[in-house]
Amino acid sequence: MPDTKKILLVSDSHGQNHNLWRILEKEKPYNIVVHCGDYEWTETEIRNKAGCDVYLVAGNNDIYGDLPDQAIFTFGSHRALVVHGHRHRLYAGLQTMMYAAKEAEADFVFFGHMHRPVQETYEGITFLNPGSVTFPRQEDRKATYMTLTYGDGPDVKITLHKM
Repeated sequence: MPDTKKILLVSDSHGQNHNLWRILEKEKPYNIVVHCGDYEWTETEIRNKAGCDVYLVAGNNDIYGDLPDQAIFTFGSHRALVVHGHRHRLYAGLQTMMYAAKEAEADFVFFGHMHRPVQETYEGITFLNPGSVTFPRQEDRKATYMTLTYGDGPDVKITLHKM
């Protein structure tokens, strides 16, 4: 993809940011950083270290912050909805988030909460959970995050990274 840009997608650092700081350094350059919640009082540090546009949403453990429950932004020719997921009955499936995505006219949903990576597409909407950079719950227990590279067209390359 000529003239590509990059999104760094992370979640569930829970204030223990040693892996997040390593990821931010390793993945440079990027244009956007998205944190899908449970950052636990480290919003300012994340914004300062990223040095680019940052989208953060409140997770179930971010009760003392004033971040919104969701964010909506565009990248390339796409529109993304960012939520933590704890308000969307995730363990029953992605249906509630599907309704939220349609209401937001989003074709991507970035979410966290489960501490496991997810990449699924339903009805033209791509749902991405980067897993957790601190407390992974999938079988191999490796910290995970995602990168998305894109240009002006519709193509988006999604890569899951394990630490």
